Amino acid sequence: MSKFLKNKTLVMPDGTAMDGNPAEFLEGKFVAYYYSASWCGPCQRFTPQLAAKYAELKAAGHSFEVVLISSDRSRESAQAYHRKMPWPMLEFGQTPGCILEVPGYPTLVVFDPNGKPIGDFEGNTVVMSVPFDQWPNYEQIKKEKEKALATEWDALPAELSHPKHAHPLKKTAKMYGGTSGWNCDVCRGSGGSCRGYQCSRCGWDAHPACVGATPVAAPPATAAPGAAAEASKQPEGAASVTTDA
Repeated sequence: MSKFLKNKTLVMPDGTAMDGNPAEFLEGKFVAYYYSASWCGPCQRFTPQLAAKYAELKAAGHSFEVVLISSDRSRESAQAYHRKMPWPMLEFGQTPGCILEVPGYPTLVVFDPNGKPIGDFEGNTVVMSVPFDQWPNYEQIKKEKEKALATEWDALPAELSHPKHAHPLKKTAKMYGGTSGWNCDVCRGSGGSCRGYQCSRCGWDAHPACVGATPVAAPPATAAPGAAAEASKQPEGAASVTTDA
């Protein structure tokens, strides 16, 4: 993890630079890069939930840290948004020493203490829904869960309607390129899985269960309730996380 922040600066919520070497501060920890911005409504709603989870993990004594990677348009707006958070921010304008092109906001990208990515762009699910001691096993847990859900998913109708939305909703196996960072417009809960129903005309999204389909659980566990209404989308980017400096 230390190589990703070589010659970088971490800033605390009060705007002061962190004392000491950021790489040393993160050494031996699971680190979640939090791609977020103040102009993103879903980010504004997700941040308090993440802060609550952060406090829970810290209180349990887990070696975990979040680093905000701001996508704000100015230093001033980034700093104002950062003051709402308990974790450090990478100095505005800097980027970590790994290539991360997220498909939307908010997105957590999690690395283990050795710098290995966990779940690619499914960090929201990893952090919010998976027991901490199971994070290293996320891919295996996900694979087993997906296998069990495949038959059920295939049996769901290809298209549904919902009284809250005027357009047809199509069954989508890879929401926004396969991210779990989208959010349901019916229950306001986090997508938690890359599967759902989506309006191709306006981007309205819903869990299968929320539009009357047979429930398809989020792998590997159900996501935290009350997340943002919809993910702020980015143009299609990289298919997975890379760690080239």
